[in-house]
Amino acid sequence: AGIYFLIRHKPSGKGIVFLWLILAPLVAAPTTSTPHASRSILMLPMLQVITAFGLYYLIIFFKKFRAKNILIYTLCGLFTLNFLFYLHQYHVHYQKEFSFYWQYGYEELNSYLNSQRVNYDKFIFMPKITEIGDHAHIFLLFLNAYDPQKYLDNGGTKLCDFGLTGRYSYDQYIFRTEVCNFKNRDQIDIFNGFRPNSLVVANPSDYIDVIGFPTPNKVIYLYNSDKPVFMIYKSNDIIDYAKRFGVYKDTSE
Repeated sequence: AGIYFLIRHKPSGKGIVFLWLILAPLVAAPTTSTPHASRSILMLPMLQVITAFGLYYLIIFFKKFRAKNILIYTLCGLFTLNFLFYLHQYHVHYQKEFSFYWQYGYEELNSYLNSQRVNYDKFIFMPKITEIGDHAHIFLLFLNAYDPQKYLDNGGTKLCDFGLTGRYSYDQYIFRTEVCNFKNRDQIDIFNGFRPNSLVVANPSDYIDVIGFPTPNKVIYLYNSDKPVFMIYKSNDIIDYAKRFGVYKDTSE
């Protein structure tokens, strides 16, 4: 309705509204993972203007009818129901069903790893965490208030293809970088390359098909869900398993 009345009534500034809508998506066009709601946020102001314009003229249009009050009240009722539906979806469903897409679990993961600093030498992140977890090192740097200058002095962030994180390590953290090699992404060695006396942070799918694999030391779940997002294993358990089944290689980092 808003677009129809904008075209029909030709208010001043109409050109700016449509020009804005045309140009806004160009900002996100060069990026990956599009379409993306957050990267399309520049369109939002003009969509609100169009909605408000349509609502205003619908009310004026309904005033021409004898049952105008019924029509207006119906329109307001529908708007109220829609708003209540939005509140329900946002406060009840959104947090639970979409917490993965907002990288839920890093704060809980960071708290647990910090509690284990004196017990383990290193925290090793499997490549799928580095990739799917949307650059795990950034969250840990932020949550630990790590000194940016110290981080840069030690080499900063190293990138590989398409901007995926190739950072190898800092402090007690090691990020395995096989994910940078696109050809071997599905042949990552999940049994080797671990330091003894370390914790391994894995994606739930890393060891899901491995029969008899050790029980994780800690599991972190998505918000208000029984779906795991981080599986934390003792590296010694993984090394022992690899030795027991004859797949161990002495390639610790």
